[in-house]
Amino acid sequence: MKPPVAVVFVIAFSVLAISKAQAECTLATLNGPYGFHAHGFNLGGEERFAAVGFVTFDGKGGADIKIVTSRDGVIRRPAPFTARYDVNKDCTATIDGRGTGGNLQDMVIVDGGNEIRSLVREPSQAVWHALYKKRTVEGCTADIMDGSWGYSLQGAILQGESFREAAIMGWVTFNAKTGRLTGTELRNVGGELVTLNVDTTYTVNLDCTVETAGLSYSALLGNGSETFLMRTIDGWVVSGFPKKQ
Repeated sequence: MKPPVAVVFVIAFSVLAISKAQAECTLATLNGPYGFHAHGFNLGGEERFAAVGFVTFDGKGGADIKIVTSRDGVIRRPAPFTARYDVNKDCTATIDGRGTGGNLQDMVIVDGGNEIRSLVREPSQAVWHALYKKRTVEGCTADIMDGSWGYSLQGAILQGESFREAAIMGWVTFNAKTGRLTGTELRNVGGELVTLNVDTTYTVNLDCTVETAGLSYSALLGNGSETFLMRTIDGWVVSGFPKKQ
């Protein structure tokens, strides 16, 4: 027996109302730590730019930011700084770190607040975008990296006085007992393919950042099964996306 038309209408209207309510965002939609990855150019000096870090939103309009950057291959680790953010009902947003060490970005919140896309809003100074992903794991230790990972990276490497475009793919195994990672990396630098062995130590910090000796810095995402990563080698502007196998 089919329900009366009026009942169907009420149900449909209720579902539509719930859907609309779920689509609206507030300051509280952004709450907790997010890893982020940014890539592009800082204008003026034509600086190639890459960055990886964390932003922790307080759900009330404030944010704390920790970041590592590469500007034309010069690695910088500025002091952590604060920012203010604002969220609109349509899930567009802004984050403003001007005056404290950051910049102004336009953002759009997606996946119910689990991810953010952004664009820097200083067109005369910079052309870059960023991707944010929420982190749910806390108090990270070496065990969280244990196992095999695959990764892909892209950017440019300074050779002599000029940059050469670079694309990288690799697979490594982290060993929590020894604190080492080993594996193989394939690099295409300016059209020349090189295969290298990877063998170095790594450290996992309580804030869920990961560092490999003289090689990389990364921010763990989600439940700890993926990261945003940038190479911390002088002359490199290379970043990408490792994921656990």
